[in-house]
Amino acid sequence: MTPRSARRGFTLIELLVVIAIIAILAAILFPVFARARENARKTTCLSNLKQIGSGLLMYIQDYDESLPTGCSYWWAPGGGGSSSRTDPQIWSDLLQPYCKNTQMFTCPSDSSPTMSTPWGNKQLSYCANMCFEQFNFLQLAQVSQPAQYAFAWDSESYYSYWYPESDTSLEATSYRPWLSATKRHMDGSNMLFLDGHSKWLTDGKMKQGILDKSLSFNPRIHNW
Repeated sequence: MTPRSARRGFTLIELLVVIAIIAILAAILFPVFARARENARKTTCLSNLKQIGSGLLMYIQDYDESLPTGCSYWWAPGGGGSSSRTDPQIWSDLLQPYCKNTQMFTCPSDSSPTMSTPWGNKQLSYCANMCFEQFNFLQLAQVSQPAQYAFAWDSESYYSYWYPESDTSLEATSYRPWLSATKRHMDGSNMLFLDGHSKWLTDGKMKQGILDKSLSFNPRIHNW
């Protein structure tokens, strides 16, 4: 009888080579998977804003072409406040009957979707342009180019706006710009415009818009 051949195990070098290959593949694939996951979240967020945009257009139609105002937190529903309380200064309360689903006001990439405001309300994932609140339910006809006015966008602030300091008209001659967009989606934010369309914009594009508009003294977020 011939002796059974001894089984040869892996050498240390072979094991290290295999581990190195696995590490290289992981380093290549994990960022790809993470980017794909964030792309899916960005798409869901953009869909949220498009649905909110549809609700915005229905609200405008029902209320004689008036725009809702700009604070961005819940009194109710969905925020832990009174189930019967609404506030005419809260755009989400005004649009929620048209949107039906409060979940669309939460971005899937928002790391703190239930954060409370100093007033005990719940903050939204999206921030509205508080410029519109300054004009007491502005009429859509007063906005010359609705597709160029941002209504809401990704943000961790309660509100954001181009705030006229001395002029009460929309085309202010003096204003204080403040854009509180959050770079949730690959160095950019999703934005909803007054005509109902929404799009993703890089942080650089948004900053460029602020600089452009600072030259023309216009409280629009950007002329895209």
